[in-house]
Amino acid sequence: LACNLDTARSLPLCVQGRLRHGYHFTLKSILRETAVTFVVSRVAGTLVSPDRIFAAQGDWLQVLIKDTFIDEFFRDISALDNNLQLPHTFHWPHQHLSLT
Repeated sequence: LACNLDTARSLPLCVQGRLRHGYHFTLKSILRETAVTFVVSRVAGTLVSPDRIFAAQGDWLQVLIKDTFIDEFFRDISALDNNLQLPHTFHWPHQHLSLT
């Protein structure tokens, strides 16, 4: 996945305010009709599951952030405030996920 710096800087707040409380959050493209929704296992009505952490319906992608991964995800994306050299890509091979 790729996003701009402003969007990336809002991700820690989205994890703290949404995912950790059992809600989803969606990033929508301003250029095209595409969206990525991050969900946790407590969100009902999703296309994802523990065995299928990515699911797409048309131009809409859902990504499951597992309970066992949410702290690592938050810690890593919070590092954006630490003057990382940009562009920077986070890799989570065990989740089959990268974010630039």
